[in-house]
Amino acid sequence: SMGIVPHSAVGNYQSMKFSIETIDSGDYSGYSIIIIGKASKSGTTIPFVIKLNEELTFDGREGYVGDSIKGMLAEGETTDVEMTFHFDHLFGNSRAEADDHVNRDSPGFELFLDFADEGRIDVDQNRMKNHPLYSRLIEGIETLGHLGEGHCKVTR
Repeated sequence: SMGIVPHSAVGNYQSMKFSIETIDSGDYSGYSIIIIGKASKSGTTIPFVIKLNEELTFDGREGYVGDSIKGMLAEGETTDVEMTFHFDHLFGNSRAEADDHVNRDSPGFELFLDFADEGRIDVDQNRMKNHPLYSRLIEGIETLGHLGEGHCKVTR
C-alpha cells in the first residue's frame, strides 16, 4: 500500500500500471521474483528459494477492487493505492475448496517440491521449463498482479 500526498494533483488514482523486471546485480541478478520461505505439511518443514525471471507489466486499468474505495484524492486530503500480488495463484489456498479455481489452476507447491534436494528447494525458472506443470506456473505468474482484489491485465 502506498500513500499519495496532498500536493499531488486532485483526482482518481484507482488505476495503476506497474512492472516487474529482472535485476542486474547482486545475489539474484537475472531474476525478477525471488520467493524465500519455509513450507510445512504433516510435521515436515522444507526451506525454499524459488527464483523467477519473467518480466511483466501489469495494467490495472479497471481500478481498485476491495471493501472500501481507495485512490480518490480530494483537495487537501490523502489517499492510498494498493498493489497486491496473489501468490495463491502459484501455491494454491488451503482455505479454499479443492475444486476452487485458485487450487485447480495453480501449479501448487508440488511443482517446487519436485526439485527438492537434501531437504531443501533452491530452483530457478529455467530448471522448471520441462515440468508438466510449467504452463500453470506461467499462467499463475501472469495473474499475480492485482489492485486489491481487482485483476490486472499483463501488457508485457
